[in-house]
Amino acid sequence: SSGINAEYGWWYFAISNCDNPNGVTRMAYTVNLTNGDTFWTRHVSADEIGILETDLVFVILFLYLIIASSKVARMLATRQLYHTSFKIFMASVILQGIAAVVMVIYRIMINFTGEENKVVNYFGKAVGVIAETLFILLLILLSKGWTVVRGRLSTQGTMILSASITFYFIAQVVTLFWSAYMFDPGEVVYEYESLPGYVTVSCLILMWIWFCTCNYHTLANYPAQNKFYGIFFIAYSIWFLAKPVTVLVAAFQLQDHYREKAVNVVLNSNLFFGYSVFLVLTRPSTNNKMFPYNVKTSQIGVSDTADEIVDAARPKASSFERANMFRASGAINGKRSDAYAVGFSSVSYNAESGNMDIFSPYSTGDSNI
Repeated sequence: SSGINAEYGWWYFAISNCDNPNGVTRMAYTVNLTNGDTFWTRHVSADEIGILETDLVFVILFLYLIIASSKVARMLATRQLYHTSFKIFMASVILQGIAAVVMVIYRIMINFTGEENKVVNYFGKAVGVIAETLFILLLILLSKGWTVVRGRLSTQGTMILSASITFYFIAQVVTLFWSAYMFDPGEVVYEYESLPGYVTVSCLILMWIWFCTCNYHTLANYPAQNKFYGIFFIAYSIWFLAKPVTVLVAAFQLQDHYREKAVNVVLNSNLFFGYSVFLVLTRPSTNNKMFPYNVKTSQIGVSDTADEIVDAARPKASSFERANMFRASGAINGKRSDAYAVGFSSVSYNAESGNMDIFSPYSTGDSNI
């Protein structure tokens, strides 16, 4: 038989055999429950209707980000400004695009057969977790000034950051396993409604506090970078807090049949927002006053003071004081050469010949004065 129910609901069946005192001892049955007759809804649970359509939109958006990021990466590489931080960003965007494609495949399989493939589902989610963790690592590194005002972190800072990111990643993985094997499949439960889920959200809030502290200290020491770090702090504070707020609202405010689709849209939108802002900030253009990279990649490797690659806040161009500028030394045809980075340009001065080379991150060539 078939019927139409205008309201979202769950059906329960009880079967008995009144002619047999032992009840039902053996029975073969087939039940096919559907939501309408269209491909988009027929085999989809009421709380997941519309997710495939939104996932397809985000696949297109993430693929666009991958293409745009690749173009910016080529521009940066041409100017010798393709720093490791942007490489981490590229890896995160590509992995997020793969995760989005896998989740669309998973949804299409459900729409065709009505059966879930948990391997595909959790593979896609695991790739997404790796992408998000890499992006959080990038944000913390940049908040510390890495590749912007310093070439490396202290040993202690590196160890603390590694431990924190690893713990967050493990918490995310445990949350996935918990939702896969510990949740009752008969209940509509959100992924983060578990102890590992609450730990993950708490870790993200602590990461945001750490992010704020690092931004404050970096901006206090290098106020000339306020155009970049001002936007960076505001945009990614919103990014960090969006997920905890969404999880809390979803757990305590949204009805079951709205929760999954609403959370899916918000979290994917937040990811797209985070990647887009970073792409805008790092676009190498003369009109981009927030461009963060000051020193060429070829200069960081030969720095003998790699902890600070530029002090844009206190440049001493007249005296070329070593304490306030990036300095790279080498021998060219037996002649001593000192290189410095000031503001958004790097200057190479040959003490013997008196020539000075100025390198601009916005041009592919070098000029000699």
